[in-house]
Amino acid sequence: MFEGSSPSPFFFFFLLLSPVFLSFFQSGQWDITRELKTPISLNNEEKVLRHLGRICMNQLKGYSTTYEEDKLLLANPDGPKPFTNERNALIYMAGEKEICHFYIDLMMEGVKYIRMLKTRDVNTARELQGMLRGKYAEHDQHANYSGSCEYVSHVIVTLLKKTFRMVNTGEEQQEQQQKGGIKKRR
Repeated sequence: MFEGSSPSPFFFFFLLLSPVFLSFFQSGQWDITRELKTPISLNNEEKVLRHLGRICMNQLKGYSTTYEEDKLLLANPDGPKPFTNERNALIYMAGEKEICHFYIDLMMEGVKYIRMLKTRDVNTARELQGMLRGKYAEHDQHANYSGSCEYVSHVIVTLLKKTFRMVNTGEEQQEQQQKGGIKKRR
């Protein structure tokens, strides 16, 4: 970091991703898939994604350069010299920006899928299912890990199954009746 600057909020996140921390995951001492919980609801998942997106967008606004500008500067032979503090700081900040962009893209993709599910239309659900198959069915998570694929397979597919089941069986009406949202017709 540059003298006089304070660490960004993502600084501590990067500390967690240190090689020691990652080796802890890879050693099998902790399995993240056991910690993943099923999504609560379509509305809750959309709110969480939007909140995460806002956090990342606000973080990006705090930088004086864009990710693309950082990449160009790093690729430029006249840019910061290798092994200098300036270059190392630029690499670090570019990494933060890359992560923010990943989560913003994930938010946009996830909200798009959730909006499709919120229609509660069987044909739209089938269209979404086809889109997801086309995009992720052939993806090899072991050879080429994708956070988007992980999110879609654990959250969006779960929401798709839950919503589709609710649409087909009428469970949504029963659920709303229990909450007092829909009154029974007589």
